[in-house]
Amino acid sequence: MRLAFYKKRPEPLLYEECLDIAKSHGASVTEIIYGNYTLDTLKKVLAETDFVIYFVEQESQGIALTEIWATDTPTIVWNPGFWNYKLKNYQCSSAPYLTSYTGKFFRTGEDF
Repeated sequence: MRLAFYKKRPEPLLYEECLDIAKSHGASVTEIIYGNYTLDTLKKVLAETDFVIYFVEQESQGIALTEIWATDTPTIVWNPGFWNYKLKNYQCSSAPYLTSYTGKFFRTGEDF
């Protein structure tokens, strides 16, 4: 299985746990680091990927997810359910437009 880990602001321990889980099941993992790729690079990675594991605690515009879903690549989306800003938690979704056709949510390593 070929996975792409889309990394924007993951919880570091959870990210490493999910990476270890994926690799322990024989998955190859390519990292897509927010702000460090071009659209052409993203398209190339997605063409070679079975799933994207999406590590963004909140989504403001959904552009990255839209680009991923436009290639018919399913997503497994980390959704902590809140965004911490200036020491205050705000309820939010990391993928408000996620459907059963485009992927699933997870919150913990156990969920993953």
